[in-house]
Amino acid sequence: MRGHVRKRRTWEFIVDIGPHPVTGKKRQKSKSGFATKKEAESALHKFIRHVEGGGDPCPERIRLVEYLTRWIGYQRARGVRSLTLESNEGYIRAGLIRTQQRGLSAATIARARGVLGSALRQAVEEGLIPANPVGAVKRPRIRRREFHWPTPRSCLL
Repeated sequence: MRGHVRKRRTWEFIVDIGPHPVTGKKRQKSKSGFATKKEAESALHKFIRHVEGGGDPCPERIRLVEYLTRWIGYQRARGVRSLTLESNEGYIRAGLIRTQQRGLSAATIARARGVLGSALRQAVEEGLIPANPVGAVKRPRIRRREFHWPTPRSCLL
């Protein structure tokens, strides 16, 4: 596999990734935005090692909602309980995963975060994304309610 770096506005690398499997035309992959030549060369070598190690040079592009729908199907095929599937679908359908709406409890937000984290762990395993970004997001603090048990005195009041 061959590649090179060049500078336009920023440094970029370009790699020949071989012919297209259907059309046979030459394909290239590029990435720009590097501040220095050294950064671009480092990224080029990392990309080449990734591809030569069996990684996909052109990973599938898919919208989050489409992926989550596909992930639910995967969970269903794995035999996840129907109640869990319904709950997860509810978070996805309601858009809780994409937006943090006012008035939601911390527990609800934490559950939606858990669903998203689980789905994105699967995306990492499939090679669609390099890392799970949910791990970098702090889990909302859930405040536990203090329960007051009835006493004989409170029952008389």
